[in-house]
Amino acid sequence: MPRIDMSTWDIEDKATRRKILRIVKELKSKTSYDGHSTTLVTIWIPPGTPVAEVSELINKELATAARIKSRTTRKHVQAALRSIASKFKAWAQIPENGLLIFCGWTQQSNDLEYWEIIPPIPIQKKLYMCDSIFHVEVLEEILKTHHTYGIIIVERDESTIGILQGSTIRVLKHIETYVHGKHGKGGQSQRRFERQIESAYEYHLKKTAEEANKIFLPLLNKLNGIIVAGPAFAKEDFVEVEELDYRLRQKIIGLVAAQYQGYEGLREAVNNAINLIKETEYAKQKRAFDELMEAMNVSPEKVVVGLQETMRALEEGRLDKVFISEDLDKVIAKVRCDSKVERYILLDSPGDAEQVAKNICRDLGDPKVDILDDSLINYILDKASETATQVIVISRENSEHFDQLKGGFGGIAGLTRY
Repeated sequence: MPRIDMSTWDIEDKATRRKILRIVKELKSKTSYDGHSTTLVTIWIPPGTPVAEVSELINKELATAARIKSRTTRKHVQAALRSIASKFKAWAQIPENGLLIFCGWTQQSNDLEYWEIIPPIPIQKKLYMCDSIFHVEVLEEILKTHHTYGIIIVERDESTIGILQGSTIRVLKHIETYVHGKHGKGGQSQRRFERQIESAYEYHLKKTAEEANKIFLPLLNKLNGIIVAGPAFAKEDFVEVEELDYRLRQKIIGLVAAQYQGYEGLREAVNNAINLIKETEYAKQKRAFDELMEAMNVSPEKVVVGLQETMRALEEGRLDKVFISEDLDKVIAKVRCDSKVERYILLDSPGDAEQVAKNICRDLGDPKVDILDDSLINYILDKASETATQVIVISRENSEHFDQLKGGFGGIAGLTRY
């Protein structure tokens, strides 16, 4: 009986999201005993729901199931509901994040399956459903959840509007407005030009606010905050002009320095605001990666680099953290050459294993190949869970850390515990 408590799982962490996705895929792969009968029971219970209310629902559905005409379908639905009723008695109250129950005789296991999942964040939806499949939409919605921050970088004549979602930074809009430089003439001419310059500058600030309103207001309910950045006093001027919609102004969490525009400017702003966004995946990856880089300089003996060293250290339970770039997610296999040489290899397809093994074991004896998993990252997650090792999966969208991991470590590295 799988009982999975996700209440302490960090949904911003990419490795955690992959674990949830694997569970979702497994549940979605299940079908009723014959593939079409509506005998699989799904129940979503929001937090705060009285236990008695759920028990009453189960008993009511048991009574209804007795009237199902098909004997086989009736038997399977009743078996599922009785199993739920029996196991649900263990709950004195619904967990703080709610409870998901999946039960039924599945074609895949040819047996009665029972799953209880405490979701990683509170659920709001209530559902009771008998179908030929399990309904996991509530978990799929959770997978779409990210900490999301708007970023506005303002200079006197140039602005960038972007967004941070999870570990991904994106440019959404770049704005340029021509503003005169200082004028060398004196007298009335100088004052006139100064007024024109200030007018153009104010226009640029208003235009930036208008574009930010268009971009961020539709995302208002998804925004965890807005970071305003820029050099000197431009960022303060932007806030003081009050052209940004009041609802977005309420979302501003801080003003930080940024000397650049475009993607580099957004990344600079995010790094300067790192203490304001501690819970984002980007911030957590940065802290972990900074720890790796510091160890390289101070205690290089604690760092393992490359597939061979990292996988051996992981198998031996020596790793505190393992870092892997998402593009390395290939088939993982182990090759032994007449018991003298053992190597981990990555393959595009299991069918490539024999030829690769022959090349490795040339002149070293007959190769033996073990396909460990069709996904290196899934294999690492499974091994890491056995030894409480933290897994940091770096996606290509997080270009700063992705490039460092690929260029300096070959895409995979680890920090040992001692």
